[in-house]
Amino acid sequence: MIDFGWKTKEIIRVISMLKPMHFYKSDYSNSLSSIVLDVYRGYFMGEDVYIHFYIDDYDKLIINSFKKDSIGNR
Repeated sequence: MIDFGWKTKEIIRVISMLKPMHFYKSDYSNSLSSIVLDVYRGYFMGEDVYIHFYIDDYDKLIINSFKKDSIGNR
């Protein structure tokens, strides 16, 4: 990710570290109103992270956003 300088393996690591305590909210996608996104926030690998994603009809994880959290999580 450009925001962090992370490669795919680091992103996968962060996704695998998500816990219920990191859940922030569910929200509808701006571009596809039928898609509900799960939004997570947390502090991972020295960075405040804001992530939203959904599981598609084929059980595939679709990461809609993975970026630095401007509000912070600490």
